[in-house]
Amino acid sequence: MFHGEPIYSEIRCWTECWFSSYMLVMSGIKPIGRHQEKRLTAAAVRNLGPGFHGDGNCLFLKVEKSGARRWVLRVVINGKRSDIGLGSATLVSLSEAREKALEHRKLARAGEDPLAAKRRSKAIPSFEEAARQVHAHREGGWRNEKHRKQWLASFENHVFPYIGSKRIDRVDSADILHALDHIWTTKAETGRRIKQRIGTVLDWGIARGFRIDNPTAAVQQALSKSGRSSVKHMKALHYNEVSSAIKNRS
Repeated sequence: MFHGEPIYSEIRCWTECWFSSYMLVMSGIKPIGRHQEKRLTAAAVRNLGPGFHGDGNCLFLKVEKSGARRWVLRVVINGKRSDIGLGSATLVSLSEAREKALEHRKLARAGEDPLAAKRRSKAIPSFEEAARQVHAHREGGWRNEKHRKQWLASFENHVFPYIGSKRIDRVDSADILHALDHIWTTKAETGRRIKQRIGTVLDWGIARGFRIDNPTAAVQQALSKSGRSSVKHMKALHYNEVSSAIKNRS
């Protein structure tokens, strides 16, 4: 019985893999084994000889004569067959390769180009790279040399060790809290400045199309109240008491 999209997707995937195998045969390279889902094992990945070894669902292990092993996903994008490298089998495990293959197949079935998405992913900077770019772009716009150095030093001392290596599009409110928690209650003013600077970097990421939101405002309620301003305002006086208060101050 036909149940719509799920069966259509399975048929399409089978067709794509059949077409990929046909193209391999035409090119003189014949995949080894049937297109059975999860056919490979960890031991097979280590020991199989040269050739294209199918794991199923369009995922192949390519073993070179030299012994080098790498993962290849074969999909059809906009009617054109594409090979997507998923990394060396010595670095990417069988389960990881299957997960990556699934992500790419989902993109392809949604009409997106996994290759283009992969190129975009490589182009997205880490938070540290983005912060340094923002710092460089603001060259000449600093109040003074001390402020210029402090801006970057605050990141190097308090932020980069926590979220510097994370891609800017993946920094969320929990990451910002993680970076601020250690300083918010001990150096309140520095913490507020750093929070503002993190927001500036994320705004830069939005402007460049690397992300769509800035979660810095959302973390305010989660931060300790002791990190709020320590300025104490004087008690309001009745106007009749103002003159005497001024005299006492003088």
